[in-house]
Amino acid sequence: MSNLEIWDKVKSPNPKYTKGFSRGGGFRGTATNTQYQILAATELFGPNGIGWGYEITDEKYVNGAPLADNANEIIHVVRGRAWYMHEGQKYFTSEQYGQTQFVGKNKNGMFTDEEAPKKSISDMLSKCLALLGFSADIFLGLYDDNKYVNDIRAKAESGDFSPPKDKITVSQLSTLRDFLAQSRTVTESALCTVSKIAKLEDLEA
Repeated sequence: MSNLEIWDKVKSPNPKYTKGFSRGGGFRGTATNTQYQILAATELFGPNGIGWGYEITDEKYVNGAPLADNANEIIHVVRGRAWYMHEGQKYFTSEQYGQTQFVGKNKNGMFTDEEAPKKSISDMLSKCLALLGFSADIFLGLYDDNKYVNDIRAKAESGDFSPPKDKITVSQLSTLRDFLAQSRTVTESALCTVSKIAKLEDLEA
């Protein structure tokens, strides 16, 4: 496969699922959420647990900055990797870390975030999917260009936004042609016509 085959399918997130943000110091940008990346992964690879998923290889709580009364911030940290199926083979991304403040202090005083583990896993998974190119155009700064975003939005509104499905593999193509050669009722041209494709190689896997 092409080195950018997966990347090119998932690099441009639907603007419907993105939003702008601003932080102190005048920093602004665009963000998308992990749930959208899960949707995009499911569209491309299949249902979670069948076509793709993730593994947690390490999980721990570590002390952070000191707080009052001899207490410290506590950070929840996970390490893991995503896996996905492509042309019948299982592949893994490199391991990534996700972390969230579990115990800390804000303007309202001390707090404990009971959802910290879930947030850490989302952080880790988002980083793993980013390695495959998911929402890459945001990280490359292309969503800072209004014209680019408008073009992507127009494509999404036209209904032509779902990532293309994988094409039939060389092995599957060979098996199918052997079947067609022995068939008395189905021809290659008839199958292409019914499937609305120009050639057999364009058949979805």
